[in-house]
Amino acid sequence: MHLQTATAPAAVAAVASGQCDLALVDGIVAPSSPLVLADAGLLRSFVVSEEELVVAVPEGHPLRGEHIDLDALVDAQWVSAPDLVRELPELLHLSRTAQTASVRGGSGRGAVAGGGANTFVFDGTDVMTLLELVAAGHGLALLPRRMCALVEGVRTLRVRRPTLVNRTELLVLRGATDRHRRMIAALQRRPEHPIV
Repeated sequence: MHLQTATAPAAVAAVASGQCDLALVDGIVAPSSPLVLADAGLLRSFVVSEEELVVAVPEGHPLRGEHIDLDALVDAQWVSAPDLVRELPELLHLSRTAQTASVRGGSGRGAVAGGGANTFVFDGTDVMTLLELVAAGHGLALLPRRMCALVEGVRTLRVRRPTLVNRTELLVLRGATDRHRRMIAALQRRPEHPIV
């Protein structure tokens, strides 16, 4: 078995071209809504999980309470990680065309956005680095709740509106083999017979 990480579009392309047997992809959607993936009808997807999304804030952040509306945070300082949470700019209506200045440090490369978008951009896929940036006060992050327990100095606020989840789907070619079905069943923690 060979395991590799990739962006969602690269993972979809790898399964569709036969370069890999299956892929796990995730994204932010409304509960029970499928991920929107360009598969040209070649792929089947199976839900692996849906997790509650939370806003990760530094421990000493002035935001209080247990819940927050994302609309209330449009002007907040965010750590955007496009390769981890691709939908953040769209969710917050942040401009992707803001001027940026390169910043290097730690294990990732990033940029601080200027020109109205109050965002620190982390060009990386390491969740620990993203959470360390939050804990250090560089901004807020939108993540599944379970990930936020990985780093000290971070607390969470539940997203009240809009209702969103982080959905993970397993992708395979439509002509899945018995081996694929066993892997899908194991990931879904369900008996093999429901998968066709």
